[in-house]
Amino acid sequence: MQIMDIILIVTITISDGQGDLINYVERVL
Repeated sequence: MQIMDIILIVTITISDGQGDLINYVERVL
């Protein structure tokens, strides 16, 4: 996985503030 992908996901997670995206990031990492 590319670093840019992680940055984009984290940015979207922070802007949306949704738990689903946070769980997705944790699974990917």
